[in-house]
Amino acid sequence: TLMNIPQAVWCLLPKDHPLAKQEALRLADCLMHPLILPESGDGVRELIDNAAIRKGLLCRAAVETNDPTVVEDLVSLNCGLAFVCEMEAKARTDKFTGDDHTSSSEGSSGVVAKPMLPGEVEHGFIFIGQARNRTLPVAVARFVEDLRALMDE
Repeated sequence: TLMNIPQAVWCLLPKDHPLAKQEALRLADCLMHPLILPESGDGVRELIDNAAIRKGLLCRAAVETNDPTVVEDLVSLNCGLAFVCEMEAKARTDKFTGDDHTSSSEGSSGVVAKPMLPGEVEHGFIFIGQARNRTLPVAVARFVEDLRALMDE
């Protein structure tokens, strides 16, 4: 394994949503609203589904999509809340503001990213591996270096 990156689950919501005023969110509060969720089998979806089951909550998607642009557009149009990994939440909002965010993020699209309260949803992991005795192609090696630098920021 070249890298093992823990990733918290964040919620994307419209900036004028009532939950957007909170610093961090409870899963039960999020599940009371329409949800834009990744398709079954996606890592974030599994984390959300498992957390809901553990808490005895019903988690039902209003929309299922794995397209991050569609997710962002639907959230900005106030069609529901979405869950993404921390890296995606920051990338979605940083592309608009250029800021470094620590606890919450907002972009000019009208989408706000908020972390879940500790213990609400388990963290996921991004693993990057390399086959033993194999040399990475130059482009892939550069990508891994860039990703390491990004994660060290």
